[in-house]
Amino acid sequence: MESGRLTRAERFLLACNELGWGDGTKNGLWFFGMEERLPWEPGQESRIEDHYGHDKYFRDREVESALYGEGRKYPKRDFKPSDGDFVEAKICAELSTSRMPENDILKNIVNVMPGTGIAHGNLYPLGKPGWKSTFPPHYLDLFGYGPGDMAQYRKDVARHRFPRIRDARKELSPKAIVCFGVGCWPEFREVFGLSGPADPKRPVYEEDRVILAYHWSFNNLKEADIQWITVKLKEWGVTVP
Repeated sequence: MESGRLTRAERFLLACNELGWGDGTKNGLWFFGMEERLPWEPGQESRIEDHYGHDKYFRDREVESALYGEGRKYPKRDFKPSDGDFVEAKICAELSTSRMPENDILKNIVNVMPGTGIAHGNLYPLGKPGWKSTFPPHYLDLFGYGPGDMAQYRKDVARHRFPRIRDARKELSPKAIVCFGVGCWPEFREVFGLSGPADPKRPVYEEDRVILAYHWSFNNLKEADIQWITVKLKEWGVTVP
């Protein structure tokens, strides 16, 4: 018997609707990864429904505070910056019109502060230990997908989530999108409609303002790659406050 108000299929669709977190305003800078990194624990059905139960593309400070602020329903979440957060802060410090220090940008990213012009999304919404990992058994109760259901899950995400990513892009008109994770380059090309010739090691789609990069895990993304991304964004006139 499931707890919570929704079925597991409905919880999966809720998770698909939230593309990520950050300042999802118009004309911002998007960073997209392969999948969410934070997993859900057994018995968190109601928390999942509350967490994803908003109608915004990106979970912003208002949504975060309503759920996890002082005296709210759930304990305040104390996030530690990921390696990806450090990479994004390093890039954005070079793009900041106010010359905001890298550490201050990092704090704003981690605390989902408004006015940053930075949003963070993932192709796949459900967190697990690693990209090649299978789902834990309790995800069958939470979302309807167990350890042997990865192929079906990815098909369902493409059907339900990818169109929402396209809708968000059309509505919010990001200045540029930086996508991390060579394992998902085909999916990034699909969801953002990318085609035509591109450098096989550093694909850039000038008209679409999309960069495909290696993932920051296991030192795949080198310092030279970070500098290359930064220079390209500057060429496109991309700035953040």
